[in-house]
Amino acid sequence: HVKTQGLVFESRVGQGRLLVSALNHQTESSSAGRWLLQRFVQHLATGDEPKNAMSGRSVDRMSEAIRARQIDLTRRKWQFRPDPENLGRQQDWIQAKTDPDQWQEISIGQSWEGQGFDSLDGWAWYRIRIDVPPDWVNTPVYLSFAGVDDHYQLYVNGELVGGGGDPIKQQTAFDEQRSHEITAHATPGQPLQIVVRVYDWYGAGGIHRPVILTTAPASSGIKILE
Repeated sequence: HVKTQGLVFESRVGQGRLLVSALNHQTESSSAGRWLLQRFVQHLATGDEPKNAMSGRSVDRMSEAIRARQIDLTRRKWQFRPDPENLGRQQDWIQAKTDPDQWQEISIGQSWEGQGFDSLDGWAWYRIRIDVPPDWVNTPVYLSFAGVDDHYQLYVNGELVGGGGDPIKQQTAFDEQRSHEITAHATPGQPLQIVVRVYDWYGAGGIHRPVILTTAPASSGIKILE
């Protein structure tokens, strides 16, 4: 399955115009990119106006993203615990105080198979404790996932707040970008206990795409498997 991606697009925005390029215009090795940049600048100055206009909602979302504050949790060490017998919920692994010596340090920028858990399929748990910045006052707070392999349930301060993927239908969350609002749990200057219960049905598993604590959402829509 191939998803198309726009490399260059232009749109009217209010009384102005916006041209966005994902091409390489800066490095010395891209003479074509430098030439195109000059053409784009000329086009903005003298070319016909774009036929399409960006919606007000899109402008608002773009403004939110520009103003957003965020913390990349992918750069931090998490704790990890396999759950091959699916006993974690019964034994209350959601709570931070549960068996601290049974959790191992792990990174979420790569699969758990690449970190010593070669034959692990099924359930496993991630957790991390992080302080909400004290200046995040009067702003919504979200946990955004760029994709989890394959299904996950998200708990914040012991409460289930969302999830992604569907093990029953074998629909993976790996290509799902989801933002879960956790404003009610996020007190500026106070800690958050984040726990993610992950189910992998085959192949590489776990959280190996970015996780961001942020003040602007990426997307919405949640499915949860109990």
